Amino acid sequence: MTVGRRVISLLVGILWLAACSSVAEDELPGPDQPTPLPSRWVSSDGAPKPRHALPPHRGPLVARSLARRSWSPSAGAVQSHSKGRVCVVVADANYDEIAPALDVYCRDLEAEGYDVVAYELASGSAESLRGLLSGLYEEPASLVGAVLIGDLPYVIYELMQSFADEDPRYEDFPCDLFFMDLDGVWQDVVEEGDVHADNGKYDLHTGEVGLEIWVCRIDASRLPSLGNEADVLRNYFEKNHLYGVGGMPVERRALIYLDDQWAHKGAGDSDCAAIVYSEAAVELVAEPETTTRSDYLSRLATQGYELIHTRCHGTARDHGYARDGGEIYDEVYATDYIVYDPRVLFFSLYVCSGADYTADGYLAGTAVLNRSWGLFAWGSTKMGGMYEEAPFYDSLASGSCFGKAFLTWYEHVRHRRTPSWAQKWWYGMALIGDATLGHRVFRDVGRTHWSGREIAACARAGVVSGYADGAYGPSVEVSRDQMAVYISRAVAGGDEHVPPGPPEPTFWDVGAEHWAFDCVEYAAENGIVEGYWNRSYRPTLTVDRGQMAVYIARALVAPEGEAGLVDYVPSDPRDFPDVGSDFWAYTHIEYCVENDVVSGYDDGNYYPDTIVTRDQMAVYIARAFGLLN
Repeated sequence: MTVGRRVISLLVGILWLAACSSVAEDELPGPDQPTPLPSRWVSSDGAPKPRHALPPHRGPLVARSLARRSWSPSAGAVQSHSKGRVCVVVADANYDEIAPALDVYCRDLEAEGYDVVAYELASGSAESLRGLLSGLYEEPASLVGAVLIGDLPYVIYELMQSFADEDPRYEDFPCDLFFMDLDGVWQDVVEEGDVHADNGKYDLHTGEVGLEIWVCRIDASRLPSLGNEADVLRNYFEKNHLYGVGGMPVERRALIYLDDQWAHKGAGDSDCAAIVYSEAAVELVAEPETTTRSDYLSRLATQGYELIHTRCHGTARDHGYARDGGEIYDEVYATDYIVYDPRVLFFSLYVCSGADYTADGYLAGTAVLNRSWGLFAWGSTKMGGMYEEAPFYDSLASGSCFGKAFLTWYEHVRHRRTPSWAQKWWYGMALIGDATLGHRVFRDVGRTHWSGREIAACARAGVVSGYADGAYGPSVEVSRDQMAVYISRAVAGGDEHVPPGPPEPTFWDVGAEHWAFDCVEYAAENGIVEGYWNRSYRPTLTVDRGQMAVYIARALVAPEGEAGLVDYVPSDPRDFPDVGSDFWAYTHIEYCVENDVVSGYDDGNYYPDTIVTRDQMAVYIARAFGLLN
């Protein structure tokens, strides 16, 4: 493969860095994170960034609502719509060929807790599509986001911009914030330099400029190198579903890969990624003579990462890294991603125009819609890009999807900057792929796992943790020592709040050297667990549903324990056929039923002797202690 090279003047780079350090006083970045160098359009042939033609989509909206019954959740799936309503819009040119895959996707969203409305769009302008989304947002069910599939309407925004003291330069770009801000005023009225009124490109955004919803795109119409458009889309939704059920395992780590002019961002970018991944799982590569095309491609070929975050110059179809003291610039082409098919799920592309979905062979789309891997990317359709990302990663770590995390980040940065700053830096931000996805807390618990939300909630609350390989082991049976750990952490408010055990162990078989000693002692002190007649605890015995109800009920009235349940009389007994009023755990089971912690099976039975597994344990804990709220 031919590698594109062009000499970069060191003087230009130095002058550019100096210019970017001289910003207007009202636009000074916060002291915690200096403004980075904006990613610039750097192509192998030296050609400038081309201007965008007007979008081809015109006229009123012609769309039909798709039948909801085709993706009704299966039995046992999440029936509540706690995550809000999502609008899925698919181009009619794609719908017939991908309908079965789309049904599975919508069913997965419903199972995860979304309320899905879907439309097949035959024609219409960007303004008419925005009107559809705005109407849905105004309804009582509201709207949290939209997924646009195929070649769907977009707008072009234009502006004269100056990064620091340079002369103003013209740039136009696709602007999906047009669909995310549903109550702002977008106009085409400015006359300034090459920006002209009434030319079909927006140039002024006023009024309420915050974002109401997130919008993402899954568009393979300009990616012929990946194959037939319908095949590419079907393949993407197969990957998406596989990820949702716990497949597509990759190393749970992040690669921070910064070209020479962003090396100073290494510590800050690594700290942000470490919010989601452990510090040990964040690999920083920022040495000027290490960050090269050959090194980057070597990592794509041989390593696996959940996330790659890179800052470098580039174009809509490539990005590159300088070497030899900045004299040589080598491109990494979008087609390289096809060749290497890197084992990576998510991409943060701080690359000029890397997310410009109107360009043939666009970088972000190629990485996300690739054959085997790739699910989501965020980047810009222009110069600039995302920085001050801590709120974004904070939101991801708390369980938010990428779309919600993006809204959290944008709300943070827009209040810290002037409108002109936001326009030149962030109005080109685009979400490529399915923004309902998020960081998977455990590699074997997908988004559609029946207890996925409860497991994630317990993990965020510090109640459960996984194994060293990143798995949770949802089907592993729960032992008495594990049960004591889960419940003690939930009662105390996290492992760090469980006090050390006493000098003398309460149970002879759980001594101070036992891994669960502190939690077993805490549970005993709070009346949650009791030992056997010979002062043993028998920590490795498994726990059945009857016993679990006892432990949970006692925990809910801790520290009274069993004494707190003596006078309890069920107000509306469930009367399970297999749990009579003389059953030893009858009161505890009914107490858990009354507190919406447990329920029976479809046949009406409770099955108290069934052994509890780790996924069921998480459900008990999450419900009992309100961790889903």
